[in-house]
Amino acid sequence: MSTKMLIWKQGAAFQQLGKKIIEFNHTIHQGPSDDRIRIAGFEVLPDKDGNFIYGNGERAYSEDELDAIQTFGVVRYILDMYEKMLGRYIPWSWDKGGFSGPLTIEIRNNNINARYNKTTRIIDLDFYGPYENWTYYCRSVDIVAHETGHAILDALKPEWENGNIETCGMAEAFCDLTAMFMVTSQHDLREVVMKETGGNLKNQSILSEFGVGYNLEKGKGPIRSAINTQKFILEFQFSYDYAAVLVGCLYDILCDIIAHAANGAAINTDIFFNCAQKWQSAIVNTYEQCSPSNSNLREFHDLFAIFMDDHKKLIAKHFRARNIPF
Repeated sequence: MSTKMLIWKQGAAFQQLGKKIIEFNHTIHQGPSDDRIRIAGFEVLPDKDGNFIYGNGERAYSEDELDAIQTFGVVRYILDMYEKMLGRYIPWSWDKGGFSGPLTIEIRNNNINARYNKTTRIIDLDFYGPYENWTYYCRSVDIVAHETGHAILDALKPEWENGNIETCGMAEAFCDLTAMFMVTSQHDLREVVMKETGGNLKNQSILSEFGVGYNLEKGKGPIRSAINTQKFILEFQFSYDYAAVLVGCLYDILCDIIAHAANGAAINTDIFFNCAQKWQSAIVNTYEQCSPSNSNLREFHDLFAIFMDDHKKLIAKHFRARNIPF
């Protein structure tokens, strides 16, 4: 039995895009919850058809309940997305030695910011004031996607949490890329990107912006962007610098692959989809093949070039432009 859920298309920071209904091919229970994911502190009931859309038949869902539904839907979508890309079941990092349990999501844990905690097996999502203009991070699809990316990568590379700063930077890049994959994998959002950019992905769009929800109450834009000029240096002190270099480099590669596929013609959503599918699959497979403990951008380049064999020269060009050693 399938289950339908109502989620934001991109988040409260993009009110104009509104919400959408997504469908999962299994039953999702009261909570919402299933065997892999649960929302803590809520017992939202589905309607008579087993769906979580507008209400349970007795009354309309409250704002808080819609937030719980939205958050579960995004996390579940991302887990399904990665399992489809890798073609296999992805157990959480604690699903070993006979012990298992769901990933828990706390959507009202004040003063926590937004984080994935492996020890408690929880994704915490903060909210803060001023009271008249609360920011609920669970309403930002890119923020929920980023933190879910940490849980997914921890399942694939459980030792990376203790890795060196470059490895941690690659982990942060994976999480921002997860937010990008959430966009490229959905037809309606690809159409939004094409409209926002006019077919030129070098223009800012929902695909390239990260963390808009963090600045929602301040009326500011994203905290990070895939459209950047960051270059690799040996003196990086923060993991986010490595992440910016890698994400920016990979985004440049995607833009050029799409332009090459269009061959001078206007870029349409079909070209965008076909190129993005191959690009994101190569990235995910590269991460899975990276060293289990510490990795680096050189190793990433070498593996990525294998999975994108027909674009080796283009990949080398952009890694060189970012001063990334390979």
